Amino acid sequence: MKVINALNKNIEKISNINPINIKTNEFIISIPHSGIFIPYFVKNNYKIDKSMLIGTDIFTDKLYNIKNGIIIKTNLNIYILNMNRFKKGSNKKSLSLSMQQDPFHEPSLTTEKILLKEPSLDQKNILMKYYKEYHQLIIDNINELKKQHGYALLFDCHSMNSIGLTNSPDSEKKRPDFTIGTLNKSSANEKIIEYFLKKLKNETTKFNYSIKIDDPFKGGAITRLYGIPNQNIHTLQIEIKKKLYMDEILDVKSNKKIILNTKKLKIIKKIIENTIVHTSNFVKKLYIKNFD
Repeated sequence: MKVINALNKNIEKISNINPINIKTNEFIISIPHSGIFIPYFVKNNYKIDKSMLIGTDIFTDKLYNIKNGIIIKTNLNIYILNMNRFKKGSNKKSLSLSMQQDPFHEPSLTTEKILLKEPSLDQKNILMKYYKEYHQLIIDNINELKKQHGYALLFDCHSMNSIGLTNSPDSEKKRPDFTIGTLNKSSANEKIIEYFLKKLKNETTKFNYSIKIDDPFKGGAITRLYGIPNQNIHTLQIEIKKKLYMDEILDVKSNKKIILNTKKLKIIKKIIENTIVHTSNFVKKLYIKNFD
């Protein structure tokens, strides 16, 4: 597919929209918001600038590229197609403005308008094929893990800005370093949630990082669709503050460049890798012991 790279505005070609990397059959890592590419056939529908990148979980494909697991990501930008929204949106007013939207209408986190012109029905139909493909990859691998182990463990992986920006559920509020979304402790067995949090706290103690549960994010569509512990599908949404691993930009008028800090990335990646892998081993033992 012919695309535009939102980071440098270069025209490129990519062969795989939703790549999957099967390293080990232990758990699934979903990375739905790291994509930086805009299909060339909708390039005139969007304003491609820093505002788009401020709302993107930039570099999370590197942050969560750990040594274990089944890693699923999309190369499409969140503003073109948001894999973490319900196919037809939601009319539940209890959800945030963003969570009420369908995959084509992610609100801008700045005062700059990103969607300039609504994609045509034909364009949406093309894009929706990739939405369905992404979710089918999750479903197929959940089923495969359940077949192998009797359960599936899914981590939906994100990053967040240091403060809540425009159209965020926590606008202007300072955010923690880590947020774990559990849908009020219902998206996974409570023993799994407790172990994950305990391990994360142990891993971050010497850095004095702050951790919150379900604040400001409880979980997006992926957590809500696939967090079904009574069917042995356990899902957690992980949010990591961007400034912990990159040079963060919050203002679209800033002259700063969006740059990955490789030294910081190495530290945070090790923290999250250890936490996920140890949690996976814990879940395996839980099922062997039948949760005794």
